[in-house]
Amino acid sequence: MGTTARILRYAVLALLALAAVGAGLFGAGSAFTDLPPVTAALLTLAWVVPLVGLSVLAWHRPDEMVLWLALAVLLVLTFGLVEPFLDLVLESFGPVVAMATVAVLVPLGVLGVHRALPAGLLLATLGLVPVLGMVVGLARGGHAGELVHALPRWVGTPGGLLAVLALVAGAVLLLAAALVRERLVPHAGARTRPAA
Repeated sequence: MGTTARILRYAVLALLALAAVGAGLFGAGSAFTDLPPVTAALLTLAWVVPLVGLSVLAWHRPDEMVLWLALAVLLVLTFGLVEPFLDLVLESFGPVVAMATVAVLVPLGVLGVHRALPAGLLLATLGLVPVLGMVVGLARGGHAGELVHALPRWVGTPGGLLAVLALVAGAVLLLAAALVRERLVPHAGARTRPAA
């Protein structure tokens, strides 16, 4: 693997980990401030446990985790697109979709160290679909003309910031994959773990 590609892969992982720590401290702080302690602890564990578990698995079994992380991204995106229409989650529980996004960002960053192309595609998808969801929501409410004004406000929300972060991280990983001509499906016997 080229030096530049390796630096880009680890830079994305560091950026996503740093963002997860910041979002996690904010989310947990809000939960413990606004909710009973047991509820806050359970809600915090609901995203920390998957984040840690998926990250460990992505480090040790990157090839197998591509499909599982794609499923995790699909679940987060489906919930993110359905939740505003059905009001499934009460606002009293905080930014649930944003914290679910945080739970898959770091595992995707870990996957990106080993498999930049699928991780980059999944991160880009994770960033693009919420934008489409906002556009659909505005169109559904008859406010499609307000998109120019709504987009900058939305980017300032937790979900918007995470979507932009996912898009940028995905683009950098796609660049890293292009630098070494990584294939989406590695050929038989290919090494997917970075050289030490």
